[in-house]
Amino acid sequence: MLETIGEAFLAVANARHQAAVVALGNAVRPVYRADDRGRPDHEGSCILLHLRNTKYVLTASHVIEAGANCDSNLYIGGERKFVKMSGICYRSPAPDGVLKDRFDFALMPLSDDDISSLGAVNYITEATLSKAQARSKGHVYSVIGYPNTKNRGIDEQRSAAPSNRWSYFSVSRDGTEVSRKIKVDGDQHIFIGYDKYSLDAAGKRVTAVRTKGVSGGAVIDLGRLSDPEALDPEASFTPRLAGLFVEYHKDKRIMVATRIGFILDSLERAGAL
Repeated sequence: MLETIGEAFLAVANARHQAAVVALGNAVRPVYRADDRGRPDHEGSCILLHLRNTKYVLTASHVIEAGANCDSNLYIGGERKFVKMSGICYRSPAPDGVLKDRFDFALMPLSDDDISSLGAVNYITEATLSKAQARSKGHVYSVIGYPNTKNRGIDEQRSAAPSNRWSYFSVSRDGTEVSRKIKVDGDQHIFIGYDKYSLDAAGKRVTAVRTKGVSGGAVIDLGRLSDPEALDPEASFTPRLAGLFVEYHKDKRIMVATRIGFILDSLERAGAL
């Protein structure tokens, strides 16, 4: 039986997505704050990076702001324990307030104690960054993060908080209307389709997960699968971090990520790297 182009596309995209989650997923971690009773409450997601001999945590600026608004420290979910986020924090400029920050990134260097406390986690290195990509048409992306709906509740007996990673893949989508809505030119962002229903790893149709809590998560480039040559299962492929998930526009069914190249260039110009 011959395989259709659509079937081949889904098979290759799914295989690349699974490979991306295996290769880079452990570098995407949950972020918690303390609730009014001092218990961990899931807030968002973050990415661990290793750049120029220094290790960092990258997240959405509004995740950092949420901790400040609640007068709470924020904590990264490590291998076995919570690790407090502390020290210098470099954030995207937000002259109109963080809720109108359309680039929405924050970077913090990790100390030796932080790194030790995080345990056996992974870090995304410069070798697996997609810094130069300028256009998304035809590309497929994985999104990896920690939705609030999958990370609720506390295990009182074990004094443990849930840490349930979620991932999804989809094609890029025309971001013209969303760019106009958020008043950007779109060149520094990636726009990814996210409809009411999607297919899980087994090909079963499932209802889409609410993306609250995925902010600060990773967007991974799976390649330009609109090229027929890319549909060869043996084609060369390296999953690369392309962006930082920042928001979802339900009215347009589009996820928005800030490009990692823009983030790192901005931080370098500011002397943060």
